Amino acid sequence: LLYDLLRFYYFYFGKEERQEILALACRDFERESFSPRREFHRGLVERSLRAYLGGSPVHLNIEGFYNFRMHDFRRELRRVLDGAVDIYLAEREYREFVRLLKYFLNLQQPRIELLHLSVDSKGRFQVMDRRFERVDPRDWEEFAIADFDEESDYEDILVSMLVSVAPRRIMLHQSVSARYPQIGRA
Repeated sequence: LLYDLLRFYYFYFGKEERQEILALACRDFERESFSPRREFHRGLVERSLRAYLGGSPVHLNIEGFYNFRMHDFRRELRRVLDGAVDIYLAEREYREFVRLLKYFLNLQQPRIELLHLSVDSKGRFQVMDRRFERVDPRDWEEFAIADFDEESDYEDILVSMLVSVAPRRIMLHQSVSARYPQIGRA
């Protein structure tokens, strides 16, 4: 059912992309935290069947039953599918961003040999040089103090700093991978 909805509403995705999206949607159904939703789905199907079978019909046309009696269930499947598409597109944009960032960094000459990245107990990045001395991005001439206001996203500032500093190597410590698993895959 999910695949049929995917082909109908998201026909513009290629075959491999649809397979990835379908896998994401199915993963949502299989997650243990999704079990209350699964019970909700089962209830939708049971209520629709009971309403239909009230007159004890001899024949049940499954496709017709699904198309004409299970609007709530189809709506729920569509919601799950839309969520899977959103996740897929976000992951694809992230991979493209990382690819472009790597390309850009490969074009730059390194200004520093090694940077260590770790995360403190509050989830903030700690940037240190090869001697494990803390590096403050405000010390780099490329950054104005205005870049560090209260509303700034620290991760965006970190990426900007890494791009402008262009270290030859970045050592990610375990605290980074544990807190931000996406960074470890980059």
